[in-house]
Amino acid sequence: QLRQAQAMLDKAASSNQQRKQELGDDYYRLYSIALSRLDIDSAGYYLLRRAALDTTNVDWQLQAGQFARDMRDDITTATILIERAYSQATLQYDAQSAIMATTLHELANIRAKQGNVAQAQELYQQSIEIRKKVRGNDSPAVAETLNELGILALQQKDFDNAMRYMRQSLKIRQDKLGDKSAETAESLSNIGGVYYSQNKFKQAQSYFQQAVDIFASLSDAPMRKYATAVNNLGGAYFQLGNKEQAAKQFDKAYQLYKQKLGENHPLTINAKANRDFCNSH
Repeated sequence: QLRQAQAMLDKAASSNQQRKQELGDDYYRLYSIALSRLDIDSAGYYLLRRAALDTTNVDWQLQAGQFARDMRDDITTATILIERAYSQATLQYDAQSAIMATTLHELANIRAKQGNVAQAQELYQQSIEIRKKVRGNDSPAVAETLNELGILALQQKDFDNAMRYMRQSLKIRQDKLGDKSAETAESLSNIGGVYYSQNKFKQAQSYFQQAVDIFASLSDAPMRKYATAVNNLGGAYFQLGNKEQAAKQFDKAYQLYKQKLGENHPLTINAKANRDFCNSH
């Protein structure tokens, strides 16, 4: 009788999990449709519904958390989701697994957003060590974390370490993904950002231009990163005294941001303000 009862419970649990998966897939389809229509609020709603459907699903928590952070600048919601993902990952996966490394990486991104530099650095280092063991020292996943370490160092005005991390990331991406990949373009843009922060605007303009050219050549370029590179290029032109070219780049960034993030996102508004400032002066 006990075995029969356990078999019935197992069957019910399996059926329930299958229903959750099917409903989760439906939510993801609705999310994709909403995002294609630039309906950011609805897209976020569907990802949140999916995350709430199964709070033990690490991937669902991470995706909803990334969306809240990157698309809506909602750090409070992103923190809840990604901390939940980390908690579940520690329960479900080996401490040296690839998904654990990804979760640590995303948690580090949250801590960096919160201004907790020391913890962010520690989490990035944990992630990178696991990624090296799982994927190899020169894997694109390692390059991704090196890139984030470089950004964190740049925010602290630690230009030497920022450049060191970003050049390490660039080399891996060029070797493994090619000179014309979106990841390589991102690294080039970030190196330009280091030069820009040091008031080396000519060098910055060169790297931003390389990044923009690569993004423009890709049919599936990540719009937000593309827009950021274009916006940065506009800033370099402005600092070099070429307001006409700066306004052109700011307008292009505005159009790209609007296409990806919508009219009311802070990055869209900022690019438009930069364009209007150049045109009025």
